Amino acid sequence: MQSSTTRPGFPWAYTSLAFAFSWLVWSPGVLATYGVIIPPLEPELFTVLLLTVRAFGPLVAAFLLTARETGRVGVRRLLRHGLQWRIGLPALAVVMGVPLAASALARGLDVATGGAPPPFALSSPLLLLPTFLFILLLGGPIQEEFGWRGYALPRLQARWGDAGASLLLGATWALWHLPLWFMPGAGMEGTSMPVYLLRA
Repeated sequence: MQSSTTRPGFPWAYTSLAFAFSWLVWSPGVLATYGVIIPPLEPELFTVLLLTVRAFGPLVAAFLLTARETGRVGVRRLLRHGLQWRIGLPALAVVMGVPLAASALARGLDVATGGAPPPFALSSPLLLLPTFLFILLLGGPIQEEFGWRGYALPRLQARWGDAGASLLLGATWALWHLPLWFMPGAGMEGTSMPVYLLRA
């Protein structure tokens, strides 16, 4: 996704804006956890709402900075890169099939060893497509990847190469999630931050 207008180096403006947007959205959840404020909604619904809105931080930062740096041409270029289809059907089958098979195997082993079967609402094939679309549109991929991989990664690659850029971006992305450790129900309970950082 690198273009002739890409400036090598660490994208400080993008990172600052993405962090500021997302952490500002997360802050009510952290404050509610410590009793500083009272959530206006049920705690679980409040957490889901904050997690959904915060994911737009990287997207907003990427498009605002792209518009400022290269105008409409750059915005169209960023959109076009994000919508390119470069995967063949065999590779798509692997990408889609392996996670589904692994999930089915894990659930089957869990039930076979005495675990409770998942609720029908979670295991119904009818919910597969709606769940996929929800995650795609509101669960992170579209909100995050235009920013992390579309805007930040090319700038890092231009200075530090593929390996260095991947390490820097992974560490930055992991630190972006830091407030989630202070929000029960955000999915980070019992997860080690150093391990999460290494895994990123």
